[in-house]
Amino acid sequence: MGLQKRCEGCRHYVEPLAEIMVENQPATQVFTVCHRQWRAGMNGAYALDGNFVWKVMDDLQVENKTETFSRVDTLAAHYLEAIRK
Repeated sequence: MGLQKRCEGCRHYVEPLAEIMVENQPATQVFTVCHRQWRAGMNGAYALDGNFVWKVMDDLQVENKTETFSRVDTLAAHYLEAIRK
């Protein structure tokens, strides 16, 4: 029939990916791999595990590691802020 099931509230629903700028693609790729590796304290997670991030950047053969690490760190801060809301 003409009805389509919409499941926007379900867990398996994934919003369409936004267009990513070329200079952010390596950082996004690294963050996608590392987004579950957090340093945690008594108040919960506070930062990505930097050692793991550097290892992933080595494995992915990222060219500009310092800039990419900075962008990954910024992504992590925004991710944590969104999670805590």
